[in-house]
Amino acid sequence: AIYHIGLTYYRQRQYDSALKEFNQVVSLYPQSGYLMRARYQSTLCYRRKEQPDLAQKYLKDFIENYQSSGDELVEEAMYDLGWVQENDKQYDAALVSYRRLTNTYPQSKLLPKTYWRIGWIQFKQGRYDDSIETFTALMKFFPTDSYALAAHFWKAKSYERQRQWEAAEKTYRELAETNQWYYSFRAREQ
Repeated sequence: AIYHIGLTYYRQRQYDSALKEFNQVVSLYPQSGYLMRARYQSTLCYRRKEQPDLAQKYLKDFIENYQSSGDELVEEAMYDLGWVQENDKQYDAALVSYRRLTNTYPQSKLLPKTYWRIGWIQFKQGRYDDSIETFTALMKFFPTDSYALAAHFWKAKSYERQRQWEAAEKTYRELAETNQWYYSFRAREQ
């Protein structure tokens, strides 16, 4: 009940109240099946309260304490850690966190989104060869995912930034021919 009260506060964006409830689960019921979930939800509260240092600290602790559990929450925590670092403009740290997720959990449902974040950071940093490689991997491993379509477009943009006009045009044409989603339209415009 305490855990669910905390979730209710979290959904209402009353993060301090949610933290109080989650901390109560941790301190009063350490043997509970809700312990792991309460700790994870606490990390999200710090993230939402825009306290990236605390969010990172608790996410790292959570990952180290529960990585051997094989629970999906650890995958979520790894992704969240990368996201917090990326939002805090700690791009190299974010890349390490995202790569840790892709290497540790190669079957994770979060991989398309994670590859996208990696490729996007590389693109923003002007590391176009790396972004092309990452976007290509995303397209290869998850061809039907919506992130793959976005990756296809930004792969072409990466070629453009490198002034590889023929490769960019070929990539835009491939995407335009798929006739799917927003990026096919943008590729036709290009």
